[in-house]
Amino acid sequence: MTTTADPAVLDEELAPTGTAPVPCADRHRRTVLLALLALPLWAVLCTGVLETPLWLSGDQLDHPALAVLAVASKPVDVLFVLLALLMLWCLSGRLWLSMGLLLALTGALSAVNMAKLSILQEPLYPSDYQFLNTPDFLLDMVHPSAVVVGVLGLAAAAAGSIVGARWSRRRFPRVDRASHPRGWAVLIGVRLVGVLVIALVLSSARHFNDSGNTWRRLYDAQGATWQPFSQAMNYRSNGFVGGALYNLPTDPMPVPEGYSPQAMRALAATYAGRAAERNAGLTPGALDDVNVVLVLSEAFGDLSRLDGVTIDHDTMPLTRRTMAGSWGGSTLANFYGTGTSGMEFEALTGQSVGLFNPQVSAPYQNFMTGLSSYPSAVGWFREHGHDAVAVHPYRDTMYRRNAVYPMLGFTSFLHDDNMAEADRLEDSNFISDEAAFDQVTDVIEAHDQPVLVNLVTMQNHVPTADWYDEPVPVTTPGGADAEAALGGYARGQEYTDHELDEFLRQLRAGPEKTVVVFYGDHYPAVFDSQVTDANPGLGMLETPMFIWSSTGQAPRALPVTSPTAFLPDVFELVGEPLSPYFELLAEVAEQIGAIGPGRIVRPDGTETTEADLSPEQQSLLHDYRLVQYDFSVGARSAVDDMWYPFGEGS
Repeated sequence: MTTTADPAVLDEELAPTGTAPVPCADRHRRTVLLALLALPLWAVLCTGVLETPLWLSGDQLDHPALAVLAVASKPVDVLFVLLALLMLWCLSGRLWLSMGLLLALTGALSAVNMAKLSILQEPLYPSDYQFLNTPDFLLDMVHPSAVVVGVLGLAAAAAGSIVGARWSRRRFPRVDRASHPRGWAVLIGVRLVGVLVIALVLSSARHFNDSGNTWRRLYDAQGATWQPFSQAMNYRSNGFVGGALYNLPTDPMPVPEGYSPQAMRALAATYAGRAAERNAGLTPGALDDVNVVLVLSEAFGDLSRLDGVTIDHDTMPLTRRTMAGSWGGSTLANFYGTGTSGMEFEALTGQSVGLFNPQVSAPYQNFMTGLSSYPSAVGWFREHGHDAVAVHPYRDTMYRRNAVYPMLGFTSFLHDDNMAEADRLEDSNFISDEAAFDQVTDVIEAHDQPVLVNLVTMQNHVPTADWYDEPVPVTTPGGADAEAALGGYARGQEYTDHELDEFLRQLRAGPEKTVVVFYGDHYPAVFDSQVTDANPGLGMLETPMFIWSSTGQAPRALPVTSPTAFLPDVFELVGEPLSPYFELLAEVAEQIGAIGPGRIVRPDGTETTEADLSPEQQSLLHDYRLVQYDFSVGARSAVDDMWYPFGEGS
C-alpha cells in the first residue's frame, strides 16, 4: 500500500530543527522574491566584472572605488547582461546555476580583456574568438601565474555558486512538478516564452551598426560617445558591452557616392592617362630581374624620439645609418601597440585601413574570411615573372594567414613548422630575426627567377621582460616592471639592428639585385601611460622605415609614409612604370599624404582632417575610396584595367 506525503508534513520534515514549518506556497513566493531582487543586483555585479579591466587601464577610472559610478553610468550594459542572465535562468530553470555560469563567463571575458589590454593596448573584440584556434599564442602572451590565477578564480566562482545553491535550497526551494504541479506547468510555459522573447531581443544586437537598430538607439539615448579610432576609449566611454556591440561585424565600407561599373571604367581611363604622363621615358621591365623583400619588423620603434624615456645608448645605430643612406623616413602606424596584420595588408594591397569602417582594424579577420581571392601586389609580381613567398616565424594560423596568403596569391608560406632555422635568442619565446633573415636569403638563393618575399618578424613581440641576461639600462615611468619590459625590448631591438645590417651586407655582396622595404608596424605596448601621454598625436605612431637597393641609390628623405605607398616608391626607385592604380596611390601620397584611422598626415608632417582638404584633394580621396571599394568588396570591375589581369580565380 502506497501513501502520498502531505506537503505540509514534507515541509515540516525539511524545516530546520527548532523552527516552525513554513508552508510550501510561502516558500515558493520567497524564491520568486529572491529572484526579483537577486537578478538585477547580480547583473550589476557581472557588469562591474566586465568593466574592471577598463577601470584599471583608464587614467580617468584608475581607482576601484569608482566602480559603482562606472557601472551606474552604463545602464544599457546592465540591461543587456540582465537579459543574458534571464536567458540562462529560463534555459536551466536553476537560479543559482545561472548566476554562477554568468559570473564565470563575465570573469573569463574580463580576464582575457585585461590580458589583451596589458599586452596590446586594445580591448577584446568579438572577432578575437578566432584566436581560440591558436591557444599556444595566448599562452605565450600571458605569464603562467596569470593563467593559474584565472583558473583558480573561475573555480572559486563555480564553488561559490554550488555552496550558495546548497545553502539556499531549503529556504528558497525550486518549484517542482511533484510539490506544485500547476505552478510548475505555468513556470515551464513562462520559461519557453522567455527564451523565445529574450533570444529575439538579444539577437537584434547583431545588427548594432545598422541604421535604426534599437540597441544602438538605446546607447545613443543614454549619451554614448562613440570614439571609433580609439577602441580602448570607446569601451571605457560606452562600457564593455557597448564597445563589443560596436565592433560586431559590419560592412567593410559604405558604397561611395557615384560608384558604378561605368564610373570605374572612366576612372581607370583617367588614371591610365595620368600614369602615361608620369611614365614618359620609362621602359617596362625594370623589375624583371629584381627581388623585392618587404620586411615588417615587429614592434620596431625609435626610442630616441620619445619623451619620458631615458635609454643607456642608441639601440638602432646601424638602421639609422641605413635610413640616412637610402630612401629613409618614418611609417605612419595605424595604432599604438597593435595592428600588425593591418599594416601588412596595406603594404600588399595598397588599400588603407583608414578608409574602411572603424570596425575593420584587421581585414584578414574582419572580412576576408571566406573569400577565394583578393587583388594584391602579389598577383602583379607573379604576373611579371616573380615567385611569391611569405615568411612568418610563427604559427601559420595567426591572423588566419594560412587562409589569407593563398588568397593574396602567395605560392608558398614558410612558418615556424617548416623554416630551415628556428633558433631563439636566450630565453625568448619567439624565433629570432637572424633565423628569419637567413630564411629570406635561402629563398632568394634557391629560386632561379626573381622573388617577392613578404617577411613578418616576431622577435620583438611582447612580452619582453626577463628574456635577456643583460637588458639595456633604461629609465621610464611605471616602476621596475615597466623598466624590465622596456629594457628587454631595447636589447632585442639592438639584436635586430645588427642582424638587419648583416642581412643587407649579404644581399649587397650577392649576385642578384634586391630591393628591401623595411618598416616597423607599431611601437611595443611596454610604456606606462605617463609616456604615452607625453607623446601625443603622432608621437607613438611614427616608426622607422627605409627603401634600400643592393645596387645603391641616392639618399632621399621620405615624408611620413603609409604602407600603401611603399611599392609605388619601389617602382620609382627602380624605374618601373607605374600602373594606373599605383599612379593613384602615388598621387594620394604626394598630394594628400599618409592616411590612417581617423587621421591624415600631410607630406610636410602636419596633421589635417578630410574637411580641411582642398576640393581637388577631396576629389582625389573620393577616387581612392571608389577604387578601394571596388577592389575590396565591390564588383572588382576596374582591377584588370588599373592593375593586372585579375579575375575571380586569380
